[in-house]
Amino acid sequence: MHGSQTRQWFMFAALAALWLFFAWREPVFVSARNLSLLSIELAVTATLALGMLLVLLPGQIDLSAGSGVGLAGAIAAVLITWHGLYRPSSSRWAACWCFVACTGW
Repeated sequence: MHGSQTRQWFMFAALAALWLFFAWREPVFVSARNLSLLSIELAVTATLALGMLLVLLPGQIDLSAGSGVGLAGAIAAVLITWHGLYRPSSSRWAACWCFVACTGW
């Protein structure tokens, strides 16, 4: 096996080991309700990561765009957690605030 294939299998095995450990420690971890909640919580982070990937993939911008993505994620997290906004509206507000902060408007 090549080095990249070994690394991929190792990462899969590490993820499986973590999943099994948490399932052993807390049986509720593998319940349908918990997996549903985890996927909902992952939605904002996954959307930010996909947007960052699409910016970096063509090579048109450097990693400094990550600071803007981090700012948007932090603003969205605060709006969801402290102010009780729903995820789609918090993402829109975060994008607006990041635009204002980055352009100096």
